Amino acid sequence: MCGICGLKIENDKLKLPINNIILGMNDQIMHRGPDHQGIYVNDEKNLGLGNTRLAIQDLGTSGNQPMISRSERFVIVLNGEIYNHLELRTELKEKFSFDNWFGSSDTETLSVLLDFFNIEEVLRRLNGMFAFAVWDKKEKKIFLVRDRTGEKPLYYYYDKESKIFAFSSELKSFMKFSKNIFNLKLNQNAIGLFLKFKNVPSPHSIFEKINKLEPATILTFSENNFIYSLKKYWELKSYINNNKISVDYNEVRNLLKIKIENAVKRQLISDKPIGCFLSGGIDSSLIASVMQSISKNNITTFSIGFDNPSSNEAILAKKIANYISSDHFEYYFKEEDALNIVPNLPRIYDEPFSDSSQLPTYLLCSAAKKKMTVALSGDGGDELFGGYNRYLFFKKYWPIINKIPLSIREVIFHILNMLPINILGFFEKIVFLKTKNPVELVSAFYKFLGVLRSAKIIDAYDYLISDWQDSDNFYKKNTIKLNILNNFNTDSDFENIMLNDFSNYLPNDIMTKIDRAAMSVSLETRMPFMDVELVEFATSIKTDFKIKGKDTKHILKDILTDYLPKSYFLRPKKGFSVPIDSWLRGPLKDWTNDHLKSKFIRNGDYFNINVLDKTVDEHFRNKKNHGQKIWSVVILAQWIDFYKV
Repeated sequence: MCGICGLKIENDKLKLPINNIILGMNDQIMHRGPDHQGIYVNDEKNLGLGNTRLAIQDLGTSGNQPMISRSERFVIVLNGEIYNHLELRTELKEKFSFDNWFGSSDTETLSVLLDFFNIEEVLRRLNGMFAFAVWDKKEKKIFLVRDRTGEKPLYYYYDKESKIFAFSSELKSFMKFSKNIFNLKLNQNAIGLFLKFKNVPSPHSIFEKINKLEPATILTFSENNFIYSLKKYWELKSYINNNKISVDYNEVRNLLKIKIENAVKRQLISDKPIGCFLSGGIDSSLIASVMQSISKNNITTFSIGFDNPSSNEAILAKKIANYISSDHFEYYFKEEDALNIVPNLPRIYDEPFSDSSQLPTYLLCSAAKKKMTVALSGDGGDELFGGYNRYLFFKKYWPIINKIPLSIREVIFHILNMLPINILGFFEKIVFLKTKNPVELVSAFYKFLGVLRSAKIIDAYDYLISDWQDSDNFYKKNTIKLNILNNFNTDSDFENIMLNDFSNYLPNDIMTKIDRAAMSVSLETRMPFMDVELVEFATSIKTDFKIKGKDTKHILKDILTDYLPKSYFLRPKKGFSVPIDSWLRGPLKDWTNDHLKSKFIRNGDYFNINVLDKTVDEHFRNKKNHGQKIWSVVILAQWIDFYKV
């Protein structure tokens, strides 16, 4: 695991020696790779590549980067892990009789592959998480590549007029030289997207002229004409649209179990201590159980707990750890932890990011780093196997709602919208909520109203996944909208919804959250559910095998019974959430109010202050829960103030 960066610029544009620039860009991402720092500068002194290395495989110097291929044609910087690289070495020996290795790193394997195959042929062979750059000396081209599912980040800066092209694992590398090289201006459209999704979704970034490379994409930059092109090298929807597996359930179940076991085995390759996050949920419990079943010694597991019973799964995680005989460690998240972490959020997430579970995720990674250098996680299971409650809603209840003419639903909406808040207890029965908290009932009620008046399933889905659903009324500078489900066009709206979560929510939110939190403390995280063979197989499984009646992730739960008693995991889903609503009214209230006074927020150029003040007032008076909305605004204000943008 590493950080990578690079710069291509005309010599007369340079205000500093290029080696100093690359070293400076490297310096900003040293937390991603504290074990070694390396740079490459071409003879013309107008191109440089940088790498900061977290040594996981081949701990000696033979794995250091940038790495030059045997032919000396290619220079490579790699962030991530190629799990099947030893298998690829066997292929190289069998096909080309190549067996002259200097070390055992996956970067060296990649460098040799490039000497024998073109970039697309190489990518077809790779199973891993990665973002890498290749400088082709012969063709005078830079290739930027991101893994299929977007586990590893990669930003790129492009200014054709100024003849500057650059890339980095994080935005900090660009901000380091914002005054003398990179022209960084706030992307106003990105703010609207951030308020809606809690992140800035790819390909956008918070800055103009900087984009995120999307998952499964090759960027080819030509030095000759200073133009780049983008090409997808893998499409998940092709596995959805192809024939669904039609064999019987038991056969699919057994095949899936083998795929999961193989994925975990592949990801256990490491020369550093390796463990597993264990939340007590279905996904992490399955990964930990499989990991322990194929390990000779007790594995190490780690979990985060909360004093709030509605958010706490640590007790269950500990019970599971005892059952599988792992060496288990846990840490309970305290209110003071939130106060200690929030000042550092702009440094950890150097782009506005407001999924509030970022707080315990950072603490989990920070605490786990003391016990391990690599940690497996269960992320991705929900998106692949139908784990979110919204999947159940759209599969079972949307068809019923949609049978009611929209005109009638509009009338029902207006009637229900006039009901006093204090008589909404009946709504608990409609949405099957277990809570008796009236404020939570009100929040769920208004979510339901938004869905009720949706003309299409895409509108209902868009409403459910958005925080500031009325962002056009709140944020004044919205000029773009994302076409969500229309990008996929599978045979099923339900498949479109799951595919959107996999292609957008998973890389832009879940993977961003875990990558930045883990790499800020130099911890490598791996996701067995993102194994390419497992992903392709899981996508081809019939939806009815994943969601059976009211049972989400049915097939995963069935496989888990091979490792754990049902009583250990058959319970309502809690998720990895924090009580952000109560924290903003309590320990974080002063911090919140301070940032809500930010000049950026209050100058009236960007936001409808009346809407904001009403939202904050309703939340602080415990009339409605607007915690996530307010959290996003505060995170944005804090980021603006921190980086003085």
